[in-house]
Amino acid sequence: MDSLKKVINDSFFSNLFENRKNIGAFDSVISDRLAENRQIIKAEGQVEGLENYTGINLPNAPQPEYQIQRPLRKYFDKPDYNYTTIAQHPDFHHLKDSDEIINQYICSMFIDIKGSTRLSLKYDLPFVYKFKNAVIQACIEVIRSFDGYVHRIMGDAVLGFFGSSEITKEQAILDCMNCAAMLKIVLEQNIQPWLREEKPDFEDVQDFGFRIGCNFGDDHEVLWANYGYGATGEVSPTGLPVDLAAKLQGLSSKNKSMMGQGILEFFNWPENFSQVKTREKNGETINIPHVTPNYVKDGYPLNYMMRELDQKNYLQGLPIPTDIKQNLCSGITHNNLITLKNKITSSDGEVYDFKSNSKVIPKNSSITTEVHIFNESILLFPLNIKFIKKNNLGFNNEPELLETINQKDEAEFTIYYSTGTRQQTNIHKKSINRDCMYRGIHQLICEVRNKDNKLIFRDIVNVPIE
Repeated sequence: MDSLKKVINDSFFSNLFENRKNIGAFDSVISDRLAENRQIIKAEGQVEGLENYTGINLPNAPQPEYQIQRPLRKYFDKPDYNYTTIAQHPDFHHLKDSDEIINQYICSMFIDIKGSTRLSLKYDLPFVYKFKNAVIQACIEVIRSFDGYVHRIMGDAVLGFFGSSEITKEQAILDCMNCAAMLKIVLEQNIQPWLREEKPDFEDVQDFGFRIGCNFGDDHEVLWANYGYGATGEVSPTGLPVDLAAKLQGLSSKNKSMMGQGILEFFNWPENFSQVKTREKNGETINIPHVTPNYVKDGYPLNYMMRELDQKNYLQGLPIPTDIKQNLCSGITHNNLITLKNKITSSDGEVYDFKSNSKVIPKNSSITTEVHIFNESILLFPLNIKFIKKNNLGFNNEPELLETINQKDEAEFTIYYSTGTRQQTNIHKKSINRDCMYRGIHQLICEVRNKDNKLIFRDIVNVPIE
C-alpha cells in the first residue's frame, strides 16, 4: 500500500519525527501566539486573517503542527484550523477555581497506544521517546482536525472531547466517529510503514498498535466541575458515559474503535457500520455485545451495549477522494472522468453544498445527488446510471423507518455520447432528489456501467440526519 495515493503524504510522519528537535520550540511558540491572537480577534470582533497579527501566512508557513489538519479539514468541509491547546474547552474554562457545576453533554474519545513497553526493550530510549511523542502528536492533530478538544495526555494515552454549546449533539458524535476512522488510517498508513522501514526488526503484531473507545453522554448524564486546588486542579466531566470511554478502549480489539451505547442509541447508529466483538473459547466463537464485567444498577445488570466500528463499511461513505478510498475499502470504483456533487435544501428553502458524511442534516431537508460525466468516448457510451437509496436500521429506530425499510428505491438513466461541434455536450449530468426523513445515517449509491455492462464508477454518499 506504500506506493498508493494516501490520505496523508508519505513524508508527513518522517518529517514530524526527524524534525522534532528542531521545530518543537517553534511549534509551541506559534501555537501560543495563534491561540492568543484568536482570542483577540474574537474579543474585538475583527475578521482579518491571523497573519495580520502574527506575521505568519498559515497555508505556507512551516508549521508541522498543522500538517494533518490541512487535508483532513478540507476533505470534511471544515474551515480554518483548530488552534486549541490542552484542556482548553471554551464552555468550561470559567469553572477553573470555581465551585460552579454544569450539566452539559460531551462525546468522549480515549486512545491508548499499545506496544511501547516492548519497544523500550528493543530500542534506545531517545528513539522510543521521539517515536511515541510523534504518535501522540499525530493523535492530537487528528482530534483537532474534527473540532475536538484534547483534554489530557496520560503516558501512552490521549483523552479527547467532541461537542460544545455551539455544536449539536449529533454533529459531535459524527465528528468523533469520523475522527476515529481517519485516525486508524493515519496510524496504519503512515506510522507503521515508516517504523518498518526505520527498524527492519519491527513486528506489526507485537511492536505497535492502538485501541480507541468512544461514547456519548447527554446533558443529564454528564457534570462538569473543577477538581483539586487552584494550580493543582483541573476542570473535568463526571458521568458513567465518560468513565466508560476508557473502559470501551480497553475492550476494543487491537487497531479498532469501540462505541458505547450512548452513541449507538442516541444517533441511531447503523447496524451495518458496527460489529459485535467476538473471542474464541474452546474452539467456539463467543459474542461479547455488552461491557464486561457487567455493571449493576438498582439490583439489575446494566447490559451496557458496545459495538466495534466496521471501518471498511463506514469508509465507503466518507468524503475522501475516490482514488484514495477505493484502496481503503471495497465497493468503490474511481474514474477520473466521473464525479458526484451533492446539495442540501433545508425546510426553509436554503440551498448549500454538502460533502458526504461531513455534516448532520436537519430532518425535513432534501438532498440532491448529481453525477457529472465527461463526454469522452473512452468511457464506451451509452452509459447506464443507477442511483440507489438505502435506509439503514440502527439501535433506536423510529417506527416510520421500520415501515419503509424494505421499500426499493432506485432510479436509472441512459446517456449517449454527444457528437457534433455546435451541439456537443462537454459534461453529462443526471441527478435524483430524496427527502431526509429518518434519524441515523442513510445512503445514496451511484453506479455507472458502460455499453459492455462493466462497472466504471461507484461511489456512496452517507447522509447523516438528526
